[in-house]
Amino acid sequence: MTEPSMPSRSYHRPPNWVLILLGLCLALLLIQPTVLSLTGFEPIGDSSIVATRSSEIVTVNTPTLGMVTSLEVQDRPNPNHPGPAFFYLNAPFVWLFGSDIGLLLAPTAMAATCAACAASCGWRTRSTSLTLACFASILLAAPSIGVPIAWPSNSIAASLPFLTCVFLGWRCRVGDDAAAVAFLMFGSLAIQFHVQFALPILALGLWSL
Repeated sequence: MTEPSMPSRSYHRPPNWVLILLGLCLALLLIQPTVLSLTGFEPIGDSSIVATRSSEIVTVNTPTLGMVTSLEVQDRPNPNHPGPAFFYLNAPFVWLFGSDIGLLLAPTAMAATCAACAASCGWRTRSTSLTLACFASILLAAPSIGVPIAWPSNSIAASLPFLTCVFLGWRCRVGDDAAAVAFLMFGSLAIQFHVQFALPILALGLWSL
């Protein structure tokens, strides 16, 4: 007599059209950093601080807090960016491409990751319409922020991880364990980028339980 086999969770590869859309999304997202780079983008002001702090990762000056000052508020500390995640996100790109190009590629890569995660939330439900809706919302949100998504500002960068958390929270409600792990990662990023997302992320977390 053979013992009954335990049910296994098989990995379902995303359909080809999802992968094609992700490729097109990456190509579209790369247009902005390319244009900004060709027009002579240089990190100045807050962007130069981000470049400097990002380049100091894994040194004796590794940042343990986020941005604490702002050009808009020079006379008092600005505690809006509590964590250093933005510097860690930028660091590999700054190391590989320098501050001029690296600061443009890092938020672009994060936007592409958010789009991929949102699309994943859709196709894991086996629904084409939901996949397209999740995917399109990221693409529509990127330009609606008001400035290029490639612009190296951590308050702007927080918007897409937060939107991704909305989809991940929905997946958590239906028992998707992988979505719960991703929710913690993207939620932490959003809060570290800008503290105004702390309460919405907490509310999403409670809703997704």
